[in-house]
Order: sequence, then structure tokens, then C-alpha cells
Amino acid sequence: MEALRIRMVSELDYADNMKEGMGRMFKESGFRGLFRGLNAMMAKQIPYTIVKQVSFDVLAPLSLSVLRPELAIYAVIGSAFVSSVLSTLSSHPGDMLLSVVNSSKSKRQLRTLAREILERDGVKGFFTGLNARFLHVGLIVTVQLVAYDFFRKCFGLVVV
Repeated sequence: MEALRIRMVSELDYADNMKEGMGRMFKESGFRGLFRGLNAMMAKQIPYTIVKQVSFDVLAPLSLSVLRPELAIYAVIGSAFVSSVLSTLSSHPGDMLLSVVNSSKSKRQLRTLAREILERDGVKGFFTGLNARFLHVGLIVTVQLVAYDFFRKCFGLVVV
């Protein structure tokens, strides 16, 4: 689905709907084409999820321990915000590669595309578009983690 979404966004005339897009993608690339970008997706999602949850689960109790109880909401929001920044930074290179893999018409391997970016732009090439992603992901992750904290407290799942 991610490969199709990126293709439909990067090539506006690729398909009018998902059914048409999946059919075209299957016709052009076969069954393997439907999984194009899976390695890049894992390079994005695994660091994102681990850093988001672990950093929040470390930062929230730590910040709650140093602030007065009446300031707890600020500790949670601050921890969620810092976790959003860390998760965005850790996953952006994978997100960048995922976009390049799925918008590229070539059959080059992920490591070949990564090497080309590194040779052309250096490490900073993997962080193209980071500011926009901070705005997008930062807001979403902060809200997710504040809601996560609220619901885990409602269900008595907080160890702190």
C-alpha cells in the first residue's frame, strides 16, 4: 500500500484509484513489485516505533519524578514532544529511502540507492525534508503519546 501511495503521489497520472493502481503495479512489476520498498519500510518503521515508545517510557517517569504532581501534564507533553523529535530523527533516513525506492522507476537495490545518496549528498542527503516531517510526525506522535499515557493510566497500566 505504501508503494502504491507513493507512486500515485509522485506520478499524478499513475492511477485514478487503488484498484487501478494495484492492477497497474502488478502488471508492470509482477508480484515482487507489490513488495518493493519493504526493506526501506522496515528501515523506517522499526527505529521509529522503538525510539518513540522507549524514549517516552524512559522520559515520562523521569520528568514526572522531578516535577510537582500538579505539573504532571507538562511532564507528559514535554516527554511526548522530545520522543517525537527522537523518533523522527531516527526514522527519517529510512523514510527518505522508502520515498526514493517507491518513486523511482529503476530496479536498483535499496543499498545502491542509499550509496548514491551518500556519494551525492553525504549524510545530510538522508535528512532531506526533515523540517516538514518534524511538523507532520511531531504533532501526530506527541498527541499519540499523550493519549497513550492517558489510557494506560485509565487502565491502571502505569508502573510509576
